[in-house]
Amino acid sequence: MERIVRWCLLGVLGAVLLPAPFALAAPRTGATLVFARQEETETLDPHKTTTISSAEVDYLIYDTLTSLDYDNTVKPGLAEKWDISPDGKTYTFTLRQGVRFHSGKPLTSADVKFTFDRWKTVRGSPTAFNIAPVESVETPNPRTVVLRLKEPFSILLINLAGYAASILNQEFTQRLGDDYGTGAGKVDGTGPFILDDRKASQSITLAKNEDYWGDTALLDTVEFRVIPDESSIVSAMPGTGWL
Repeated sequence: MERIVRWCLLGVLGAVLLPAPFALAAPRTGATLVFARQEETETLDPHKTTTISSAEVDYLIYDTLTSLDYDNTVKPGLAEKWDISPDGKTYTFTLRQGVRFHSGKPLTSADVKFTFDRWKTVRGSPTAFNIAPVESVETPNPRTVVLRLKEPFSILLINLAGYAASILNQEFTQRLGDDYGTGAGKVDGTGPFILDDRKASQSITLAKNEDYWGDTALLDTVEFRVIPDESSIVSAMPGTGWL
């Protein structure tokens, strides 16, 4: 479901199938989409949450090593390819060239290692079990990441496509510490949208990443607007452009 939300907001789907009168028109280049919902985003630190309201935003500002297609087929993400050892206990990933974080820093294997080590050890991580079988992360060069597992884990590639596996900028995250993910200027991903503004209990605004390594979004802006009362969401919808 979260990946479908991402596809919709990127504008790759021609239309979103919703009951009339709430169906959206095909996305227009340069348009703004307002995503109305009842819940506020808990945090934009992907290692510290399980809420859908956080995942919906994380999928747009971050990328993961692998991704899932419409039919849940595992596809390349930040990793352009990977090899699995015959015993299923060693995964070797090759990172794409030319990927940069929103801050401009190039993505390297060190960021991936930091991300996975942090995911397993950060205090209070509710999703660390998804990577528990990974015993060590090695970085033989800036574009290669090697995961060594205690035992075969058939769903590892699927787990690495989840929002909790979002790759973080090591230097940026370490510098902010516990303040990471709390607001604009405190998040650094490689995703198709950049966190532009966050108003507590009101809204989160994302701007298109013009330098995205993949297909750039058709939408210029996505706003996640908090409207606690469901009936107020319906009455507030002015027409197309809202979800």
